[in-house]
Amino acid sequence: MDAGACILGTTQGRVRMHHLDEAAKSSDLGANGLKLKKGLAIRVESSLERDEIGRTTLKALRLTPLTRMQEKSSMTVCSMAEVPNYNVSTIAHAYGALLVRGRKCVLVRGFSGEFDGMRLPYLLHDDAQESAMDCAVRALCERCDISPDNFYIPSCISPVCYYDRVGTDGVCVCVTMHIALAVSAPSGAARDAMEEDESPEEPYDWFGYAKAMRILRTEKRERHFRNCSAACVERMMLECTCL
Repeated sequence: MDAGACILGTTQGRVRMHHLDEAAKSSDLGANGLKLKKGLAIRVESSLERDEIGRTTLKALRLTPLTRMQEKSSMTVCSMAEVPNYNVSTIAHAYGALLVRGRKCVLVRGFSGEFDGMRLPYLLHDDAQESAMDCAVRALCERCDISPDNFYIPSCISPVCYYDRVGTDGVCVCVTMHIALAVSAPSGAARDAMEEDESPEEPYDWFGYAKAMRILRTEKRERHFRNCSAACVERMMLECTCL
């Protein structure tokens, strides 16, 4: 652990930890608590948290120094030099679902200035108490203003992941998209086969495969985001066709 930088080494890499000083002061080691110093082997009890943009952090709850015997038998005590450089706290996470009905899928608009144009519906995972699947369902409900009774997410189709950058500081976000199938079919074959006029005042619109691909590829975003978004739509639509 690098106490000065509040970085904890784990088997998965490094992770940012907060409330470290508070946990040390509140430990059962006298009035002054536990004094953190280099070379001290401790057990850290913590809770998993997500910050407001979906990055993983740990909140220190309790620090306990290890005895000599515990330190010798522990397989987790090592220097920071032995810990992988990958820092899990630098990657934010977002989850969403692409809603498919017949031959069309949903793309959403950004009315609050969060993003320009249209994109796949997802939300940043900012609550560690919420499961990834619940976040994906909530993203579809909030972005499209629909009820969860109107769709379901089949377990037989694997999700698709791609990376994006959000915000003014360009935080890297791992976006995981599930496929959602509408419960009710579109009314009439002609409506399913023909592209309808867009409704700019609505939070979302239905698009056929070809038009959805064109929209995602012509937005003024990073090249890798356009390509990955289009690949996400392509894979999900093809898997739905095979069902």
